[in-house]
Amino acid sequence: MNRALRFAATCITLVILAGCSTVRFAYDNADAFIRWRVGQFLDLSGEAADELDERIEAFLRWHRTQALPKYAREADDAARRVARGLSREDLLWGYDSFVAQALEK
Repeated sequence: MNRALRFAATCITLVILAGCSTVRFAYDNADAFIRWRVGQFLDLSGEAADELDERIEAFLRWHRTQALPKYAREADDAARRVARGLSREDLLWGYDSFVAQALEK
């Protein structure tokens, strides 16, 4: 492998790793971010603040146990479809998956 290609591969790898750690950092601190954003619009204290904390914790618990595993399964499925070569049906599946997630409550 020539020097320029090796340098490019190293840079791409570092960007991907940095992106992953940034996403992980943001996800791990989502509760604080949500509280901060809500605090910009509402002045909550006492029971209201406690209820907000409970709802945020419940949502994040649901997201970790229900949504993330589903995203992982769909990402694996998408990777398999790309590896074998995309068909029209694969593109429809991708669109339908995206719409279903957007509409999920």
